[in-house]
Amino acid sequence: MPRALPDIADLAPLDGVPLRFAWEASVVGARYHGAEGACLRLRPGDEVDLVRESENAHDANAIRVEHGGELLGYLPAELARAWAGALDAGVRTRCEVLRPTQRNTVREDVAVPLVWVRFYAREQRYELCDMGYRPPSRNPFDGGWSDPPEHCFYLADDDPAGRHRLGDVMVSADEKTVVGLPEDAEPPAVLVIPEGVREIAPWACAQSGAGGVILPDTLEQIHQFAFAEASGWLVRVPAGVRHVASGAFAARATYGEGWRPCYFEVDGANGHLCSCEGSLLGRAADGLELLSLYADLPSHEHDDPELPSAGVDYRVPEGTTRVGAAAISVSPMTFSPTRLLAPEPLGVLGAGSFSWGAPDEGVVVDWGGRS
Repeated sequence: MPRALPDIADLAPLDGVPLRFAWEASVVGARYHGAEGACLRLRPGDEVDLVRESENAHDANAIRVEHGGELLGYLPAELARAWAGALDAGVRTRCEVLRPTQRNTVREDVAVPLVWVRFYAREQRYELCDMGYRPPSRNPFDGGWSDPPEHCFYLADDDPAGRHRLGDVMVSADEKTVVGLPEDAEPPAVLVIPEGVREIAPWACAQSGAGGVILPDTLEQIHQFAFAEASGWLVRVPAGVRHVASGAFAARATYGEGWRPCYFEVDGANGHLCSCEGSLLGRAADGLELLSLYADLPSHEHDDPELPSAGVDYRVPEGTTRVGAAAISVSPMTFSPTRLLAPEPLGVLGAGSFSWGAPDEGVVVDWGGRS
């Protein structure tokens, strides 16, 4: 049965701590761990516990799921990798069973419980959505498919019933947070974020189709994937913006015709962020973190198989000491060969730095002139 939208009371703070994030997840491994019987005894609405298992020999990020101290299984590895840090940092959670079984490809019910995980935290800058680029998710409330903002992210004292349209965007009841885009509205030529807005929620303006964006002087934070799929924008970042999550402007449309990275200019009075040759970087005590990489891509690549391909170079700015999650939108499917030129002090570059493509998927990484 489709699940009704949550009651406002269900979204209320937990012991005064605001609900920040909610996500549907499957519990895996019941058969392997002999826990199928325990899973089948579950009922919708049962609360289960998430337990970190940092000593797990196979995965130091492992998160065990229990009911009354009895093992049910584990969260999938990609979610554990994203959420382990939150649990280790003391972020509070509540986990509720949506249903104890799911149907497999041959329409058999199997003991793979579906749960709804809620995270409660006071710190707004904690990036609970750092899971790499996620496609639209199945909505745990009504059984349909939807983009994450409508049902997966909430903010302090935000009554979803009070959200309303303000200009080009949907805002929270207090008009301080952009939470989404109006349905069935034509994409604006330029997406204007209203004055007074302080933050852009995760995924809020993803796939907007706009040709650019204007950010207000009141803006303070832009969360991960807030402007996912933005293409070719000139983004002027005001002095008051103190936090832009890595991957806020990530894209997986790099294989599509006409996509271009965004070019960033940061107000010189901003002490938290800076730009270098169009790339956006965050300042830290130990150097610079790459938040969004810019590259001047050619307008097109020839399709004559008899001619050699020039490929394309993505250059990580000098002085960069680390690369944030999904900071690099690069696809070898667009231009081949694709080369990523990285300064030598950068160190290890993980696959999580890419929103699409990775060093083992056709992207050649050149470390300070050495491949």
